[in-house]
Amino acid sequence: MVEYRTDEERVAAIVRFFDNYKTYIIWSSVGLVLITTIFLSVNGYQTNQNYEAYSVYQKWVEIDPSEEDKAELASNLFEILQDDYSFSGFYKSALLIESTRFAKNEQLDKSLNLLRELKNSTSRGNLFHLLANRNIARIEISLKNYDAALKALNSIILDQENSTILSLKGDALLGLGRTDHAIAQYQKALEISQISEERLIIEYKLSKLN
Repeated sequence: MVEYRTDEERVAAIVRFFDNYKTYIIWSSVGLVLITTIFLSVNGYQTNQNYEAYSVYQKWVEIDPSEEDKAELASNLFEILQDDYSFSGFYKSALLIESTRFAKNEQLDKSLNLLRELKNSTSRGNLFHLLANRNIARIEISLKNYDAALKALNSIILDQENSTILSLKGDALLGLGRTDHAIAQYQKALEISQISEERLIIEYKLSKLN
């Protein structure tokens, strides 16, 4: 370590340091400013995009599906979400809502298409991914596509077991003729379920198998 006897020597050393490394310091500063500017610009752009997506989503979700005179407007707003804001959680929420509407109207193929899009656009462990697989399984079970239902349910990742998922697995296994495995799933679901209505349904399913 170099020692300086006077303040003048210290100042001279500092001057020499900046003189020797001034190009590096200047370009480092420029680089830092550019990175900060880019970060703020991207962050601002994403915030603006999310706000725009929310605005479109809010208009779409407020439309009553039973109002036929607004069906075209609802369709146009949904397409805007799909075309311009598919990256956003608002579009994913719209997919879930629209698929549920189709399912209630017995348009199961359309519902499945939207749910598969939702599943494919999200990662395992993501809430939307979980909900998409759960609803896919429900529809596949209603269509007696039990292998497809079980595949969807087995792709769900949870930190702890869920009574609804276990009960659906029981339905799929029962449909495949694997009664003992179905009973095991129903029993596990019954052990952890905290919903009285769900418990009654599971108990009824088990009573039919005993």
